[in-house]
Amino acid sequence: MSLSDNDKNKQDCYINRKLNLEYPRVILASRNIDLYKYWVYQLPNGSQVMTKRQIGKFVEQSRDDVDTFIKYHDMEAMTVELPNRELTQVYSLSTCVAYLERLLANGRLRFHRLSLKPREWDKLIDLLSTDKGGKAITPNPCYFDGSYSVVSAQAIPIQLNEGIDLEILVLPSGEYRIEHEEGLRCIKAPSKWLSTHSSNKAKIFNKLKLSRDIVECRIHDKESEKSLYTLNFSEWLSIWKHFASRRNTKAVAVLTSFARTNLHVRICQTIN
Repeated sequence: MSLSDNDKNKQDCYINRKLNLEYPRVILASRNIDLYKYWVYQLPNGSQVMTKRQIGKFVEQSRDDVDTFIKYHDMEAMTVELPNRELTQVYSLSTCVAYLERLLANGRLRFHRLSLKPREWDKLIDLLSTDKGGKAITPNPCYFDGSYSVVSAQAIPIQLNEGIDLEILVLPSGEYRIEHEEGLRCIKAPSKWLSTHSSNKAKIFNKLKLSRDIVECRIHDKESEKSLYTLNFSEWLSIWKHFASRRNTKAVAVLTSFARTNLHVRICQTIN
């Protein structure tokens, strides 16, 4: 007899406990939208996550519907330890945001108890998509409207010849990706260049032939989980060339550095 997803989750958590694996401990926290209260779990670093049940309650959809969405888009779960010492799987708020956007696009939020208009739902999605510092973390919705995938990644810092540091994310497949703000930081470009809601920027992205798909990379450690939106290395070369053509000297330096020593060689040098 095959196990249900819930039973399998409990079995996996039991095995992990026996193996003495350590997981970040969360606390239960509430958030409010006007008079509407919903619940999340908070990681030690302050990041907030939700279980499938919490996501379902928030958007007033069944747990099975949430489960179907998560499986279809291959959203990656994180295992955490609850206040009662039990282990459970949770998902970042970006998963809830992606689900909300899909429900809104399909007209399935019209009968939600919040009775919000589409523009008000957009504002709520923006709120969930923003960290405590008010920094936008989701890509420009005017362009990035393709498929949504979540993958694990390993972060490897490299140093370029011109004294510029850059964090590279290596996927299990061997693909190299770079987080949105990281790729812009190294050339001192505006951090919100890829996330600002802008149709004009969307035209630029199209000329640069950036993928419309959203790839979220998850980096795990003992204390927390980082969730990062990324582009592949070839796409970043296009972006750096775009800024270099506009006399961004840092972008020129980055391109020159990679022309001297390619990324794969730099990764190997760093690891060894």
